[in-house]
Amino acid sequence: MNDVLSIINSISTALPDSTTVAAAFGGKKLYDDFASPTIKEAGVLGAKIFKALTFSADLWSQKRIDKLNTLQDEVAENLKDFPEERIVDVAPDYIVGPAINAYMYSMSNQELKSMYSKLISKSLLKENTTIIHPAMTYIIQNLMPTEALLLKYLYLTKKASIPLMKTAWRAKEDAQGYITSLKDIYIQPHQSEIKEDNSEIEFSDFIKGSPATISNLVRLGILEISYIEFLTDNKHYEPIEQLPEYVSDKEYCESKNLIFVPEKGVAKITALGSDFMKVCIE
Repeated sequence: MNDVLSIINSISTALPDSTTVAAAFGGKKLYDDFASPTIKEAGVLGAKIFKALTFSADLWSQKRIDKLNTLQDEVAENLKDFPEERIVDVAPDYIVGPAINAYMYSMSNQELKSMYSKLISKSLLKENTTIIHPAMTYIIQNLMPTEALLLKYLYLTKKASIPLMKTAWRAKEDAQGYITSLKDIYIQPHQSEIKEDNSEIEFSDFIKGSPATISNLVRLGILEISYIEFLTDNKHYEPIEQLPEYVSDKEYCESKNLIFVPEKGVAKITALGSDFMKVCIE
C-alpha cells in the first residue's frame, strides 16, 4: 500500500508547473476522484497507469492551448488589414467549428496549418459567404504536405493545369492491343522558400510527382484529368520527357523491339479547386 501511495503522491511533482487539475488537487486527491474502479483494484500497476495517463493528458491539453494561441495569432495576422465592418459578428459554425477541430489534430506542417488558418480567416469576412464551401475543411484534412505544396505552386504561378503524360508499348503500329506502362507522369516542386526581400516565393528542386497525388486531387474534386485535351506547345512536356523514369521506360520498350507510344494529357483545375485555392492559399 505504501508503494501505491508513494506513486500517487508523486503525480503532482512529476507533472509540469502548467498542470491544471493535478496542481490544484494534488496527486492523491486526483486519484481518489478520477481513477476508475479497475485502476484502483490494480494496485501499483493501476497507480502507474493512472500517473502515466494523467501526465500525457496534461501535456496534450497544453499542446492544444498552444495550437489555439498560434491559430489566433495567424488569423489576426491574416485579417489585420481589413476594416472591422467587413468582419462578421458571428462566425459560420459549419466552417469554423470543423476547421478549428481539424487544425488542432493536424500534422505539424506549415503548408497545411496555413491553409486552415486562411480558411478560418476568410470565413470571417462577409464577402466570402458564397465562395466558401464546407467541403474545404475535408479537402485540407485529406492533403499530404507535398500535395499542399503543389496546389500552392499552381496558384501562385497562375497555372490553370498540370501537363501529364502516360506511356504504352505496342507490338506493331496497327496492333489493337497495347501494354500500359507509366501513368499520369508530371513534375512538381519539392521545396519552396521566400526570397530575401520577401517579394515572392520561389519553388525549386522539381521532381517526378506521385500519380497517387493526381488521383487524390481528382477524388477531392480539385483536378480533372483529360488525355483528349493537351497543351499544344511541347515545351510544357519536355521536362517530363527528360525524367530518368521516362527515358528508362522508353529505352526498355525499344530494347524489346516494341513500339513506344507516349500520350500527352492535362490535369485541369476545377471550379471547386479554383475557389479552394483562392480561399486557402491566397
